[in-house]
Amino acid sequence: MVPRPLSNSSVIRVVAPSGAFDRERFNRGLECLERVGVKPRYDESIFSRERYLAGSDEIRLAGVRAALADPEADALWFARGGYGAGRIVGRLEPWPGKWLVGFSAATAFHLAASGAGVCSVHGANITTLDSWTAEHRAELFAMLTGELRAQLFEGTAQGTPGAAKGVLRGGNLTVLA
Repeated sequence: MVPRPLSNSSVIRVVAPSGAFDRERFNRGLECLERVGVKPRYDESIFSRERYLAGSDEIRLAGVRAALADPEADALWFARGGYGAGRIVGRLEPWPGKWLVGFSAATAFHLAASGAGVCSVHGANITTLDSWTAEHRAELFAMLTGELRAQLFEGTAQGTPGAAKGVLRGGNLTVLA
């Protein structure tokens, strides 16, 4: 299932189920979201710290659960990757039909969304969004708004000749393993 397209009235819940992050980079990423017209929201608990994590497992899990349950939220977007998401993903309820955007540790959440039959986007975290080129950010938002329906991945196959067709699941190799 492809979640409903985002629009300029869409609410994006920013979650921090992994590592602690730099507030300045976070704010620049929020500005990127605001420039395209979506409405980012977050709970102040995402700024919690416990060693290298954005708070304890309980704080991070509660933040994600609240975002998933928010009836106004159309998407969840990772503030940052890093380690930690895999520690809480198994304690989540089934994935609702909301977009998920992020990379690195977000891979654990992408697998949960995929297991529920929901498409997600392995893309920039909030803290890396401003470092993407304008062209790449536009492509990302085009996917989320439904303007870009599919991406074609082409390459030269190594090994056995022939054609292959199937679902592409990607992400952080360490998390996938």
